[in-house]
Amino acid sequence: MPKGFQGFQKGNQLGKRFQKGIPLPEEYRKKLIGNKNLLGSIRSKETRKKDSERQKGKNNSNYKDGRSQDEAYSKWYQKLWREKNPEKLKKWGKEWRKKNPEKLRMKSRNRRARSKNAKGFFTIKEWEELKKKYNYMCLCCKKQEPEINLTPDHIIPLSRGGSNWIKNIQPLCLKCNLHKFTKTINYGKFGTFN
Repeated sequence: MPKGFQGFQKGNQLGKRFQKGIPLPEEYRKKLIGNKNLLGSIRSKETRKKDSERQKGKNNSNYKDGRSQDEAYSKWYQKLWREKNPEKLKKWGKEWRKKNPEKLRMKSRNRRARSKNAKGFFTIKEWEELKKKYNYMCLCCKKQEPEINLTPDHIIPLSRGGSNWIKNIQPLCLKCNLHKFTKTINYGKFGTFN
């Protein structure tokens, strides 16, 4: 920085004065007008506000994936926070898993389907509606849910190219689901088909 402009560095008195809107001494103003680079970097509050409003919604980043600078910064900050607070993150994750076991199971089921390159996914709400439709009953052994735990079974198995949409799901107890294995059986309507 040229001699005489140290006052504009962060933390110095002239820089603080300028940020508060107090006019700069005349000698510095003349030096600033002579040096356009410094003049451009020191702007009034109104100019900064106008510039920030102009930049809202614009993607003025150089990122290949199209992220804006704000998004890139927030992701960087989140990553930094995670690195600094691993214990908190671990604790929160543990609490969330205890509170949401069904959501956790649904996530792992959908992840498994994606790993098998199956199309589609289904939500907890769709799964609950399907169980309600069949009166919380296993379609194979006809036992109801307080006695058993229902699991989603793919009518056309993922290993045979079945989808992961709710249309390809039927509620079965774990025992019946394991017994069915990779057969293509629709207990709900049509019986067995291969």
